[in-house]
Amino acid sequence: GIGIQCIIIYLLYKSFGSIPEKFRTMEPGHVWLLLIPCFPLIWNFFVFQRLPESFQNYFRSRGRFDVGDCGQQLGLWYAVLMVWSAIPYLGGLFGMAGFVVLILFLVKAWELKKFVEADLASGGAGYDTPPIAGGYGGGHYPVADPKNPYAPPGEYGAGPH
Repeated sequence: GIGIQCIIIYLLYKSFGSIPEKFRTMEPGHVWLLLIPCFPLIWNFFVFQRLPESFQNYFRSRGRFDVGDCGQQLGLWYAVLMVWSAIPYLGGLFGMAGFVVLILFLVKAWELKKFVEADLASGGAGYDTPPIAGGYGGGHYPVADPKNPYAPPGEYGAGPH
């Protein structure tokens, strides 16, 4: 139990740590708060939303808009499923579904982490590589967010197409 939880938290910690500090929406060490009993029911909503936001901030600052939501929907579903897993009798089903979603989220985060590290090591030249696995690519650009300083240039919704 606790060993697996520590491995998961360590993977989250390393993923946050791969993102340059100015793009992070949470400090890497804060993920260890997930070890506090019952606290993850609320803290999951923060951790599993802020990691994708941090990746999005980084990629947008580099002009990269084909990485999709960086796992944000998976993170939200995981947090919701973990709350639902507290429901008597049905909780086991939600817990198993949450575990599957968690695995998908961690795989996505680790792919993005490796890409950020490769990009930083090459001084930004990593964007000539193929799109990240998982169907994120092929010219899809998310709608610009006016509240995000790393959003693409232009008016709201007028990013590159």
